[in-house]
Amino acid sequence: TGLLPRIVLLVVREPESIGTLSGRTGLWTYLADVTFTKSPWIGLGYYSAARIYGLQYAEWSGISHSSFAGVLVGGGLLSLGLFALLWCVLLVFATSLLLRTTDRYAFAACSLLISVLVISQVGEGMEPGARGFTFWCLVTIVPWMRDRLASGRPYWRQNPSLGP
Repeated sequence: TGLLPRIVLLVVREPESIGTLSGRTGLWTYLADVTFTKSPWIGLGYYSAARIYGLQYAEWSGISHSSFAGVLVGGGLLSLGLFALLWCVLLVFATSLLLRTTDRYAFAACSLLISVLVISQVGEGMEPGARGFTFWCLVTIVPWMRDRLASGRPYWRQNPSLGP
């Protein structure tokens, strides 16, 4: 319809920076290079991206601006592998939950999980706060909902106030 360029101009502050995600891709490349050079397997420590290497790259950066980049710098390839595995398992659980039921609570939990995944890739990551708290709550809720449904004991029958 030709509306997308107009919408982008209204929503994005600097349209020319979309290709580099406002400089984040350069920051991620720099942080990965530093991590792979200094300590690829166990990383450089959790706050090293925010307090040392991110600031060396650019004064505006401060943090890694991605949960996966933050985990790579903080814990190295071992932590990144476990973090990616956790996300894969969660997404498989969420997919199987959505394919097996039309429950509104399952839909809400799975939608929130996907939202946290997307937002954490270009935002502040899994820092302590609302996004991190939501992520760790969903790490417990989504598998629990899936297991209850798979065992034939749906969670909404345990408490009549949660009825469908």
